[in-house]
Amino acid sequence: MKFLRYAVTVVFITFSLLFISGSSKDSEEEYNTVEDSVLESFLDEYGFATFDGLDPHNGEGEHPLKLAVDTGNFEVARMLIAEGVNTDIMYTLGIDHAGLFECGMPAEDVEAVSELYGEVEITEVDRMTEGMSNPVLELTFENDTSKTLVLELIETDHSIWRIWRIVIFSDTFLTEEGIGIGSTFEDLEDNYLIDGVYWGEGGEPCAVVESVGMSFILEEGDWWQMGEVVGEIPGVTRIIIILKWK
Repeated sequence: MKFLRYAVTVVFITFSLLFISGSSKDSEEEYNTVEDSVLESFLDEYGFATFDGLDPHNGEGEHPLKLAVDTGNFEVARMLIAEGVNTDIMYTLGIDHAGLFECGMPAEDVEAVSELYGEVEITEVDRMTEGMSNPVLELTFENDTSKTLVLELIETDHSIWRIWRIVIFSDTFLTEEGIGIGSTFEDLEDNYLIDGVYWGEGGEPCAVVESVGMSFILEEGDWWQMGEVVGEIPGVTRIIIILKWK
């Protein structure tokens, strides 16, 4: 009798474990089905019917990952990354964005966007900008020893704080032409029409390129005296900071 009770107990436990395992598997499959449905609906809505992680653009030339962020679909953005979408856009400096961060983006979205990059430390500080005290968010990415980006905020209508300027310190962010921190003044001249070199907020030389909405802070040299360019700027002069303002 003891053996029989023992055998019944073993069968019951085994059946229970199989049932739980089966239920867990069914739940996981159901979750994955729902997740796939959400992603497929998004891709279909924005014209990515033939989605390919290596060539993710639709007929409008839009990138699904940036589009997901722009429309506040952060869940879809995470799914796209998990599916292996081309993530070059995350580190591209474009006409309206620095990676997935965009001028005009609500400050409340910054944390969700940062999570797409992995471990990112966000520090809020007050800073004087153009004579006014504005809050800024300093972002330090996982593999950087110092701040990666600084997002300068401004209060807009309805008391919503938005990004109005992005300061880039990391050489991982590049323009489509491959210009970034460490590039030279010669690189700038070869790729853009420079509207002028002016005195920056900290007194440093600042090369302005209106066409891409960026200013490039240059390392100082003998050619920079009393806030003015004296003679020619050496082509090897390096870019040390980039300001993204539109």
